[in-house]
Amino acid sequence: MAVAASSAPTRGASVSSTQKRRDQCVIPEEDPNRIIDGLDDDNDELLRMMGEGEGDDDDGGDDDMEDGGESQSRPRRPLPPAVHDAYEKHIEFLKQTKGTSPRPRLYESHQTFWLPQKSNYFIIHGAPKPRPAQLYNPRFFYWDPDILVEGGLKCPNCRTALRRHGFTRPRRVVDLENCFYMIGQRHLCPQCRHPKTNAHSLTFNSWDPRILAMLPPALVAEFPAQLSHRSAISTDVFGLMRTCFNYGVGSKQFSHILLVLHHRYFSQIHVQYLDGLLTRRDNADPTTTYEVFSDFSDPAGYGGFVPSSSWLCMMYDAFIEDHGEQIDQKCAMCSGDICSLDHSHKVRSKTF
Repeated sequence: MAVAASSAPTRGASVSSTQKRRDQCVIPEEDPNRIIDGLDDDNDELLRMMGEGEGDDDDGGDDDMEDGGESQSRPRRPLPPAVHDAYEKHIEFLKQTKGTSPRPRLYESHQTFWLPQKSNYFIIHGAPKPRPAQLYNPRFFYWDPDILVEGGLKCPNCRTALRRHGFTRPRRVVDLENCFYMIGQRHLCPQCRHPKTNAHSLTFNSWDPRILAMLPPALVAEFPAQLSHRSAISTDVFGLMRTCFNYGVGSKQFSHILLVLHHRYFSQIHVQYLDGLLTRRDNADPTTTYEVFSDFSDPAGYGGFVPSSSWLCMMYDAFIEDHGEQIDQKCAMCSGDICSLDHSHKVRSKTF
């Protein structure tokens, strides 16, 4: 139902401008005889899928196991084009050094681990014809502790100095509203042999847990992710998940929260792209065509991903198991309020 509303004329305004009418949507009247709708099949399917995540769970990154450059446990899937193009540009930037220092310009001049990137506003208004892939604009984090630690990294097995063996592929990390990607270094041990090939091809990622365990705590505090075999979640999201689990929010609900926030961010950049195109309407050629935004989980487009509830539970359980000794120590240090194994004070009846 629609009704027409006219505004009263104001002083100094023309009569034609004051007689403009506009349609206003109103809530239809309630029909007491209508059939009550229940949950249909689509809603049931949505509830069943709650907590299953969305997107491709294979990020195409390197395994954390020592692979020695051999075949992986499963074939890699290609990276989204926007991620691949940004990765190639960042690699060229990371190869640049300042003066005689072996450190990249990112560490030496910018003094940060996060690679610089443009905001979407400047991309839209700076490009002659913006493309959706430019607004996907993934963030990148570079982790290379070998050049930050005195003496370099040592092999976790034989303590021999490791040799740099090239850049890793991007490693996807799930953040609160989107995903960012980590770039690291592969390190080759000149002494250890690969257990399968018996060749001197044993390599380690720069974020290998055994490598992280040997780094100074102040440096490890900069590392932004909790890792599984091939996936990862940011430390901020992991801390939020632990808090939610402690206060009654389950893994399915938390996975759905991430799904809503990731889709919200995706919708924001989609609308930002469309608004940017509208600002060009008066100055651009009317025959100019622009690319269409991809779907959220399109592997050839945005490539969005939200982990499932089972994966979140696995990450939480692994964290508890890794910190089992500290948790037991903390429990042992707490003062006991009730130390009896049975404090029900049973009363036995006496037979006369």
